[in-house]
Amino acid sequence: MRITLIFFFFSLILHGQTVNDTIDLKSSKSIYKHKQLTNPNSNYTFCDDDSDGLIPFDISQINTDILNENSTQIGFQSGIYICTSWSNVYLVDNVSTSPQINLVCHVTLGGFGTTDIATNLSHELFVSKENRIYKIDGVTCQVLETYDYNIYDDYTITSLSFDTSNNMYYGGYNSSVYRSSGDYSASELWHDFGSGSAAGDFVICNGKMYIAWKLNGICRLYQVTIDSNNNYISHVDLGELPNPTYGLASELGKLYGVNPDFLYEISLNPLNFNTILTNTSTENWYGSAGKNEGISFSVSAFETLSNAQNNVNPLSSTWSNTVPGGQTIYVVIKNLITNQSQTIPVDLIVNFPPTYVIPEPIIHCLNELNPQLFDLRSTENLITGNQSNLVVSYHNSITDAQNNSNPLPDQYTLVGNNMDVYVRVNNTLTGCSSYFSFKIIVNQVPVFTQPNALISCTRSNPIHSEVALENQANVILTGLDPDHYAVLFYHSNQDAVLKTNPISIPYFTALNQEEIFFNVLDLQTGCSSVGSFINNVYEENQNFVESVHIETFDWTPNQNAISVAVLGNDIYEYSLDGISYVSDGLFENLIPGIYDVYVRNVLNCGIFSKEIYLLNFPVFFTPNNDGYNDYWNVNFSNYEADIKIYIYDRFGMLITEVNPKSVGWDGSLNNKQLPSSDYWFLIKRKDKNEYRGHFTLKR
Repeated sequence: MRITLIFFFFSLILHGQTVNDTIDLKSSKSIYKHKQLTNPNSNYTFCDDDSDGLIPFDISQINTDILNENSTQIGFQSGIYICTSWSNVYLVDNVSTSPQINLVCHVTLGGFGTTDIATNLSHELFVSKENRIYKIDGVTCQVLETYDYNIYDDYTITSLSFDTSNNMYYGGYNSSVYRSSGDYSASELWHDFGSGSAAGDFVICNGKMYIAWKLNGICRLYQVTIDSNNNYISHVDLGELPNPTYGLASELGKLYGVNPDFLYEISLNPLNFNTILTNTSTENWYGSAGKNEGISFSVSAFETLSNAQNNVNPLSSTWSNTVPGGQTIYVVIKNLITNQSQTIPVDLIVNFPPTYVIPEPIIHCLNELNPQLFDLRSTENLITGNQSNLVVSYHNSITDAQNNSNPLPDQYTLVGNNMDVYVRVNNTLTGCSSYFSFKIIVNQVPVFTQPNALISCTRSNPIHSEVALENQANVILTGLDPDHYAVLFYHSNQDAVLKTNPISIPYFTALNQEEIFFNVLDLQTGCSSVGSFINNVYEENQNFVESVHIETFDWTPNQNAISVAVLGNDIYEYSLDGISYVSDGLFENLIPGIYDVYVRNVLNCGIFSKEIYLLNFPVFFTPNNDGYNDYWNVNFSNYEADIKIYIYDRFGMLITEVNPKSVGWDGSLNNKQLPSSDYWFLIKRKDKNEYRGHFTLKR
């Protein structure tokens, strides 16, 4: 997890101080820090994201903060000296708050003004002019000593500074920088940069040396790595400075630059500048020096006052509190020049981030009004519950939420089908925040199959019929997985939309006709679609068969047929056994015999049935009293009422009328046996259909 420390003040690091190792801002917890500083005690408020009240602290940063707030109590009042083109010396006070510039003195050296100014560990002032360096009185500017190094061909020293070991550095219009130690009577080459020249000063800040260097007419800022003896190791070019920059100053851990027209603060990583004070005079500002550039402090923190007083067990750069919720530590500042020291109690207060409830995904469905529009603010009460002093904001990314930037509007229009909304919950009293996300989704709606109107049947009066809603549900869900979709039925469209007052199953109705509404719910997304169908209730056989017409095609051994037709608007099915029904009323390839024809409404409001006979006749008979084929009659004619059977000889003379219910004709006429021959018959049926044929009598 990445750890973030946020400070509401400038982080000041005084050069030359002795502090614990710097902290790596990557640890096991997220930290948000808010500091409220009062002297002599300092209060720091932190936030703990895992709610155990224990967090890692950046002790080196706390040491630096306390030093910057209290160094003047055991040191000198801070400020920045500026020398000018008229050889005046000014002091800028209250640099970090309300800078004010006051004249200190005038240096009387004759000719053009001083080019730079510096101060050493003893707060002695030095200025440069042409090829000489002068130590001057800090009140009167009277020259106390003169150093003539006579090194530069052009006799000009443009840059002057001291390090934390009281070594003097100076440079001019070439690439060489010189250093002088001890009584400053002699100097040696410190480093040759190979190209360019010193533009202003060689000041140390945070263990690095910073140089304003002129290269190809442009002022650059060099950051120089030095060893423990302040010897050159390497350098990097940080970028361009305001041009021209004639001086650098390090004061209480901050880096400043001087331009002829303004004093500015330099921020690193990234490199940028902030104007502190503008020159309103007619003289140019040249060199600069921090009033406390040469002072060195040691700073250490301790878990107990006793450890602080005895200078034992100082806290490491990264330290976690041992008391949940925070505790008091003690920071000791010592001026290594004067040996003055001060102990500062520091209260570390650990607060917990606000608790919260993560909302369920907000799901809209495409059939809603403005489905892409989401009211994010509607989740606030659920998120915060009964907690007070909480501010909730919604963001498009976790980075925006953590930075509290680019909040989303309460009424947010979603682009696309879904999105993660990142939420920041901030406690305005503690400054602690919590972060999480939830989804907003726009889902498709179920696509169902529209059922036909339903016909329900009843035998009761008044009507009280069971309605087969389960069958309709199966039709509605055609093609949909019944494990993922559900159908409920309602008496009104409003109930179906709101999913209220569903119809209980089994359902009985007392209405002849009604509209039944249904809601198809996607169990996975929560989206639903609404539809309806008409339910008609008939008494059994009501509005059933208006007219059933049955036609037979018989008189063959096995190629007979029955054709059934129904006049009516409903849909019917047909059967010859009352069990298996078909939609076509034509039955073919039948043998002669008795058949029961069934006709039913598809929805089973009653069944029509009728017995049908497929007739046939013997093609010959042998009336010889042997018990086989002794009589001739139409097969199954005895089942058909009012059938008439007439027999003729080949000349068309009527021989007899055969009773359909008798055994048949015995081949005689007036008790006389007729000879073998072909005889003809005529059959008249009740439906007035007639059939003619012939058969053979054999003796």
